Amino acid sequence: MGDDDSWIDANTLPKCDGDYECRISNNGREFTAKRRFKKRYWFGGCRPFADADIVLAWRELDAASVTATPSK
Repeated sequence: MGDDDSWIDANTLPKCDGDYECRISNNGREFTAKRRFKKRYWFGGCRPFADADIVLAWRELDAASVTATPSK
């Protein structure tokens, strides 16, 4: 998905709402996952397990990894 240099620190928020690949910490465990950024907040994950998620860094998703959803 890109190199380690492409990560942006979570203190710098994205300029646009949308889906992003995030580096996340949860109870001492670090992993990457897709999260949605909307109106200055991060959303995603499976509750209640994601309640302790802390976004450490983010980057734009590769175009190939985004699944298009048909509009109705």
